[in-house]
Amino acid sequence: MAMELQNPAPGDAGNRNKHRVSVTADSNITLDDTQAQTERALLHGLLTSPVRLVIGLADAYLQPRDFLDEQARTVYRAILAEANEIAEAGETDKTVNPTRVVNALRAQGEYTGTVPRLMVNVSATGIPAPAWATTERLARDLVGQRLRHALEAVGITLQAASHGSHADIRLALQHARHLESLAKRAGVIEETGEVK
Repeated sequence: MAMELQNPAPGDAGNRNKHRVSVTADSNITLDDTQAQTERALLHGLLTSPVRLVIGLADAYLQPRDFLDEQARTVYRAILAEANEIAEAGETDKTVNPTRVVNALRAQGEYTGTVPRLMVNVSATGIPAPAWATTERLARDLVGQRLRHALEAVGITLQAASHGSHADIRLALQHARHLESLAKRAGVIEETGEVK
């Protein structure tokens, strides 16, 4: 099953900022401009923050799969690996040097496609470093956007399954299982299960 939805942003009469979500059986969702900007800004914030904060954010709720863009996911994994290496050396107040990330990506054969351009965008020295509170908010926003995309994808899958076979229903229910934990990471539901 595959379906594509295009909804203009509220108050947007033109084609600018269209939300384009492409949903397939494996819940692939394409990136819109807002999501891409959030991911780039978050990666920039992570590169300019002490590694103890970067690791703390990853431990608390930010996972690689929260990045919809595969290249951003690759860069995030590399930043996190470098942050862990720096922390293991006892230098938790240092930041991750973008050159280390590039070298690690090259060594893994992942410095290909649009990854070099993404690295230039997120490590540009002319862009001021965001405050840590802004980086945290961007991370929460990213997880929240992933939750919204997942809700939409699961909703479409559930609706289609209502007219499908038992196998379609089982698949739709499997897709819905992760929503509660994702909502907890997004800060929508507390660990106790109460809605905030």
